[in-house]
Amino acid sequence: MSQPAPLLEVTDLALSFSNGSGPRIQAVDGASLTVYPEQTVAVVGESGCGKSVTAMSMMGLVPMPPARTDRGTMMFDSSSGRVDLLKLDRATLRRVRGGEIAMIFQEPMTSLNPVLTIGDQILEAVRLHRGLRGSEAESVAIEALTEVGIRDPERGLRSYPHEYSGGMRQRAMIAMAPERPWSRGRAGRRRLRDVRREGGGVRRDIAPVPQALAPVHAGAARLHSLA
Repeated sequence: MSQPAPLLEVTDLALSFSNGSGPRIQAVDGASLTVYPEQTVAVVGESGCGKSVTAMSMMGLVPMPPARTDRGTMMFDSSSGRVDLLKLDRATLRRVRGGEIAMIFQEPMTSLNPVLTIGDQILEAVRLHRGLRGSEAESVAIEALTEVGIRDPERGLRSYPHEYSGGMRQRAMIAMAPERPWSRGRAGRRRLRDVRREGGGVRRDIAPVPQALAPVHAGAARLHSLA
């Protein structure tokens, strides 16, 4: 049985930051990784090696300038075909980001808007990426919270981030991620159990950036080390 095409393939990524009148700071130099469908890939390395910058560049969240992509490609299997995430215009990147690829931050309290309800923030993603409105959009949001193990999801939609625990906030961020095919076979059901137990997981592919190496061996299919 042949291996499926990769969902994400990063090749020889190099990214640097301006340093005023001094030499540029090389944040990432030669990073490569591949993520296949239904696979968990862990990116590991010492502090400052470029793990977070690599992940954020996939989402177009690294400000340019002061950052600059010196070389490399990030080929993503989008709904419209394989695209280089580094070369997408802002409108296309906005459509892909959140709709087909998403990031779940380690500390969601800094990512969730404290003055908007959880429902407002999930519904924004549903309206933007799925084109739904009104009761249809709310039903999708309720289903998303239910899938990630939030009890009483109707009430959860009306709650503010500070009313959620840390684990619940992470689950809310997961609920905003692209379509979650939890019901697609044994792997999907297993991943749903993991989400409910630990508050982790994403749609169909994962590239976690761990702070500790020990738990990675049990949960990742492959490791990518950034020196």
